[in-house]
Amino acid sequence: MARPWSPQAFYRLTCYYSCIPIETGYVYGSLAFRLFAPLGILWALLTRNGGLLEMCCWEAIGWAAFLLAQKPATLSGAVPLQYDVPNERSLYTSLFLERITAVIRRQRPDV
Repeated sequence: MARPWSPQAFYRLTCYYSCIPIETGYVYGSLAFRLFAPLGILWALLTRNGGLLEMCCWEAIGWAAFLLAQKPATLSGAVPLQYDVPNERSLYTSLFLERITAVIRRQRPDV
């Protein structure tokens, strides 16, 4: 089992490939599953069920991360890795400001 990626790592990787990160986060099981996960872990240890043990740990602890990203329409084919993307920061800043402005306008239409 390899070390899991964090949402921050996915975000940076998306920026390096000149894509737009929309949402990142951790994947957790339901609250009921998380409450009963210790029983599942104990059962997996007693029955030597490695798959169940792995699934219970990943779902209960929330190690699995996800990324939802968008590839800009101006890019086509395989995009090369660009480790330093100074020009793209203004794009992400403007997108962030547009999203925040839209949220504020939904909450307060008079603004």
